[in-house]
Amino acid sequence: MESGNATSHDQNSPPPDEHDEEDVIDPQSPMDPFDWQALETEYLAAMAECKAEEDAHLQDFASLSQFFAVWAETISGREQERSHQRHV
Repeated sequence: MESGNATSHDQNSPPPDEHDEEDVIDPQSPMDPFDWQALETEYLAAMAECKAEEDAHLQDFASLSQFFAVWAETISGREQERSHQRHV
């Protein structure tokens, strides 16, 4: 570190008196119009895609849950038969 240096900016950064092009834009100048309709269309398309993915996951979950319920019911019945045979 250099001692006695009063500036705290990086050596690669421009000196504080130089301005970027963004700094010279007049804040009073009108902005370009924003296409809100295109943003809404893009948003709705992305949400529809997410909804389709979610529906597919929910369908898979429902199918697996149904499979698990059949498996659990079958195992439960089988275990009851086996435990009953042990007591006889």
